[in-house]
Amino acid sequence: MKTLTSRERVRAAMNLEHPDRVPLMCQFSIGSMMTQLKPNPAEFWYDKNVFADGLITLCETFRFDGILVSLHGHSDKCKVILDKFANAVLNLAVQMCDKPIDAIKVSSPFAGMGFISSEQYADFVLPYEQKII
Repeated sequence: MKTLTSRERVRAAMNLEHPDRVPLMCQFSIGSMMTQLKPNPAEFWYDKNVFADGLITLCETFRFDGILVSLHGHSDKCKVILDKFANAVLNLAVQMCDKPIDAIKVSSPFAGMGFISSEQYADFVLPYEQKII
């Protein structure tokens, strides 16, 4: 098998094909990015080009196939993505109901224990769980 580019590798995996190896991605914490890149913190956080260049540098340095990016401050984009995921989970749950199963667990592991506020829960979790339930 030929060696795939990162883009080809991720695309193959997402299409349930067999890539040359498992794609490797990482979501760095801000602290880790600061330690690795040593940028000006204000520029890194507020300048999209500095932030993007930093992500590319980390991806190349650690030979990742991609980097997962948080969408803080982009609530509309988050809601579009959450809606797509909720529809996919709903479709999967409906298909599972045709199988000999006893229960389906719907969980929001990061929604409790003070991880997010009740306002964030009402905005980013509850509407999508209600679609499924």
